[in-house]
Amino acid sequence: MMEGFAYEANPDEYIVACMVGPAVQDDFVGWPSHITVIPWFEVEKDDLASAAVQRVAMVTSQFPVLVGDQDYFGPRRNVPVMTVESSELYDVHEMLIGELENVDADMPFRSIMHERFRPHITKKRDRVLEPGEAVMVTKLYLVAAPKKQSRLTRHKRIVLAAELHI
Repeated sequence: MMEGFAYEANPDEYIVACMVGPAVQDDFVGWPSHITVIPWFEVEKDDLASAAVQRVAMVTSQFPVLVGDQDYFGPRRNVPVMTVESSELYDVHEMLIGELENVDADMPFRSIMHERFRPHITKKRDRVLEPGEAVMVTKLYLVAAPKKQSRLTRHKRIVLAAELHI
């Protein structure tokens, strides 16, 4: 797929995340505490993205991530995050990229993928995290949202919550 190509027929874009706060509703606006594993991307249909995420989940065991120090991300470095460490998370990131490339996903945020992937938990009020705390990753979430709305205020829906093996 040519980078920058948009799937005009599909009104949604997607993200793959691990939720680390309390259980999330199937539909939500504000993000709970989460780790973005694959940033926003486009694909022709929900089921292509779902199948790609499910294939990775089927071969991945649950794993811990170790919470690191607080940092700030974003263009103005005003988004509070907690860094995380986990070799398994890097492996899942790479496997997802491969599976999404196989379904011709358009991934415009490649500048923060592969070796530039900096896993972190975006801090929200739903969970207080301390450096040194271990958080278990038990599911991969495929989340969809309308492309034509602001990423901060738009309605999001969970397309898939894929269980990892125990």
